[in-house]
Amino acid sequence: MRVLITGGTGFIGSRLALRLLEQSHHVRILSLVRTGAEASNARTLMARGAELIEADESDRARHGPALEGVDIVHHIAATMREANVPDRVFWDTNVAATQDLAGACRASGVRRFVYCSTMGVTGQVRGRPVDETAPYRPNDIYQTTKAAAERWVLDAARGGSLSATVVRPADVYGPGDMRLLKLFRMIQKGTFFYLGNGRGKRHMIYIDDLLDGMLAAQERDEAVGQVFLLAGSKPTPLRELVERIAAELRVAPPRLRLPYRPV
Repeated sequence: MRVLITGGTGFIGSRLALRLLEQSHHVRILSLVRTGAEASNARTLMARGAELIEADESDRARHGPALEGVDIVHHIAATMREANVPDRVFWDTNVAATQDLAGACRASGVRRFVYCSTMGVTGQVRGRPVDETAPYRPNDIYQTTKAAAERWVLDAARGGSLSATVVRPADVYGPGDMRLLKLFRMIQKGTFFYLGNGRGKRHMIYIDDLLDGMLAAQERDEAVGQVFLLAGSKPTPLRELVERIAAELRVAPPRLRLPYRPV
């Protein structure tokens, strides 16, 4: 089977590519290589047989060559939260590029389009666990544009014009994750502090469990037109997570708390 992964040099994409290569699939990656970690991931994947097309997912001219002979597409690439990035960039890359790529998939006869969204499209839900039926309540431009792209993909799938599935990962952790590494470093240096009482919860998922869900989404016929929130069995209180990390690092757990809102 031939699989295209956008954003395949990032944390989730590179681990998905490795899993597929281990299963003897042909993997093609459409991705920019902007950081040292992405360059390292790219070298590892190419050494194991992956094909790299170094381009942005919004580069329409590269969609045709990238999709040639492809059966499955995992669209993971997105503009994340970055300082000084105009809103139009989020709309162009997270929404318009998704629509363009999905249209090219339809024209190329791709068997399944798996769109990687985020659990953040439902915002902060209080008082009950969130599930796939929760309404959209995005809090920022990243979540707003991911929600818009997700709704477009689902509408196309449910209308019969696109064989697509949406997955919403919780906070992903595991080897190669750079975002959680920042938390480790802050705790180790003693610069971490709580905003509020630290009782807020983070729902997380280990990278290998996430990959199991993404592969099920690409294979199962009943997944077409559906959205799946992929998360661990239970949420973890932030204070518990921080104290676990501090214990592993053998440093004193952080105690400093600042008000969540100005006083």
